[in-house]
Amino acid sequence: MTSPSPVPSAGGPTSPRALAAIGLVGYVALAEFFGFIVWIAASGTFTSRSAVASESFLDIVTNALPIVAVLIAVKIAPALPIGRTIVLVALIEYGVALALGLITFLIGIGAIFDSTTGLFGTQALILGLAKLALIAIAGFITFRIFSDMGGRLTAPNATYGGYPPPQQPQYPQGQPQYPPQPGQYPGAQQ
Repeated sequence: MTSPSPVPSAGGPTSPRALAAIGLVGYVALAEFFGFIVWIAASGTFTSRSAVASESFLDIVTNALPIVAVLIAVKIAPALPIGRTIVLVALIEYGVALALGLITFLIGIGAIFDSTTGLFGTQALILGLAKLALIAIAGFITFRIFSDMGGRLTAPNATYGGYPPPQQPQYPQGQPQYPPQPGQYPGAQQ
C-alpha cells in the first residue's frame, strides 16, 4: 500500500502563488542587473549607453511586475509567509529603477536629442518623465503596503564587535568630579 503524497501548504515556498511572486521579482532583478552591465560595459559613447540603459530601467512592463508580485503575495487571502520579503525586494527594485533610471535618463537625453529631430526628442523627454512618475507611484504604493505590514526603514545602529557602544556616565552636576592632584587642596581655583 502506498502512502498519499504530501500536499504543499497554500502559502509554502512551492505553492504556485509563491513561485509566481518569486519569479516576477527575480526577473526584474535580472533585468536591472543586466541593464546596469549594459550601461557600464557596452560599446558606444557613455551618453548613448545611458539612453539604452534608461529604456531598460524605465520599461513599464518590467516595472509593473514587482507590484503584481506584491499583490499576489500579500493582497490575496491568505497572505504568503514570504509576503513581507517579496514586498521588501519589490521596494528595493523600485528604488534601484527610480535612481538608476533617473540618472541614465538625464545623461541619455542628450544622445536622444543629438540623434533625432526635435519632435522625437520632445516625445522621448515627456514619455521618460511620465515613466519616472509611474515608477515613483508604484514604489510609493509598495512602500505603503510595506509600512502597513509593520515594516520600517531605519538606519542600523552602530555596534562594535557585536556589542552596543559604551554609554557615557551621568554625573549630578553635569561634569565628572576628579580627585585633587597631589599638592592641591579641595576647592582651590586654577
